[in-house]
Amino acid sequence: MCPPDRALCSSNACVGCARHSDCSSNACLPEGICGDDSNVAYVAPNGTNNVMCTRATPCNSIANALVTMRPHIKLTGMVDVSIPGTQTVFNAIPIDRPLTFIADPGTTVRYIGTANAFNLIGNFSVQSDNPDLRIYDLTITSTPSLTNKPVGISLTGGKLTLRRSRIVGLTTGVFGTNVDIRDSTIARNERNGITLRGKFSIVNSIIAENGSATSDLGAIRLEFTPVNGVDQIVESSTIMDNRCGSCAEQSYGIDCSSSASCTNVRLGRNNILGNARNDGVYDFSLFASGAVSGANNVTGTAMFASKADPLSPTYYRLAPGSDGIDRGDPVSPVPFDIDGDPRPQGAGVDMGADELKP
Repeated sequence: MCPPDRALCSSNACVGCARHSDCSSNACLPEGICGDDSNVAYVAPNGTNNVMCTRATPCNSIANALVTMRPHIKLTGMVDVSIPGTQTVFNAIPIDRPLTFIADPGTTVRYIGTANAFNLIGNFSVQSDNPDLRIYDLTITSTPSLTNKPVGISLTGGKLTLRRSRIVGLTTGVFGTNVDIRDSTIARNERNGITLRGKFSIVNSIIAENGSATSDLGAIRLEFTPVNGVDQIVESSTIMDNRCGSCAEQSYGIDCSSSASCTNVRLGRNNILGNARNDGVYDFSLFASGAVSGANNVTGTAMFASKADPLSPTYYRLAPGSDGIDRGDPVSPVPFDIDGDPRPQGAGVDMGADELKP
């Protein structure tokens, strides 16, 4: 019999979990180990106002789960975070220690209320220098009734790891100094998608439709000068249809502040971008417009299955006929796309976050 933390038996060997349903606790941790009530706090819409937050007796709020001091919080369903009254600074989910959020498919953390939330710190606010925040399989958004939207995730210290998540309909999706984003969607945030003040990696992700005609930041805003191209990379990502009213058109995708430089940003391989900056380092990338140096880059048309709904599985996925199909780097280090589909599916690796399936 396999021990509780190694839930599956495969070829007469106990192996780690791959999904929550593999575990009797319904909590598969990112390391492939089954959690339990000793290290996981459970939050569910049908939970009660308690601070036990066990699987049998889940609590109904993230605030109660934080009280347990457990290192993991498992979320299920629609978890609403209410803004009490008119707030100017409000830490909805203050985090002062290393913490991991895991979630069932379709789980959403949603800001509700009618307050003017322009200066909110954010849904998830890391408030000290060292804690790391990890978020898996979660949607973070807000209701239209909020006059101005909060920041999705805000970190002034520590590291953010974001996997298979969606940050939609806020003011800035992510603000951080050490950010690792993979297989995620950052879309339709009013001011910009991501603001960065330190090293970052953005891989297999969709950054789309952020900003507006009156916003002052692009899809990805750099507010520091990268030292080299090792710790700063955007790769196999789709960065399209973002707007910045006060930016030059070529900065809609990646914009650098006056005190920063994009020169050392290694945009890597296999990206699809709406516009080009000539001071970045590109390779095997498709641009909707703008002349970009590099023999492997392409200027052409990026065709997508749908742009209607950021929560849809077809959002900014490639459509047949796109100029990015089969034209990526043949030795790409990214073996799967944003949906977990193997690369390549056709004659070659596709550019962007999605690999078109035949």
